[in-house]
Amino acid sequence: MKRIIVVLSLLTATIAHADDKTDKDKVCTSWGGLAAKIMELRQDEAPMSRVIELIDSDGDNPVTRHIINQAYEQQAFESPGNQKRAVDAFRNKIELQCFKSAN
Repeated sequence: MKRIIVVLSLLTATIAHADDKTDKDKVCTSWGGLAAKIMELRQDEAPMSRVIELIDSDGDNPVTRHIINQAYEQQAFESPGNQKRAVDAFRNKIELQCFKSAN
């Protein structure tokens, strides 16, 4: 729970730097796109260490690391339909967290 609060604080800080609502929406849409890519890798059962190496190699983005951790706490599915649903649901979850913190 503490991690979620910290991440929401970081998301809020990121969004606070956006100048207007359009910029804030773009930030949340970008986070959602990143979350979808991370979950696609998760559903392909890519090793978590490889995903970290690809997406957060310098380790200085706690929001990115949190999204990766959340993705790997989810089940990987075998059927393409279930994989797509998992990706879509995860993207929506991350975007929802972001949009809530933007208000």
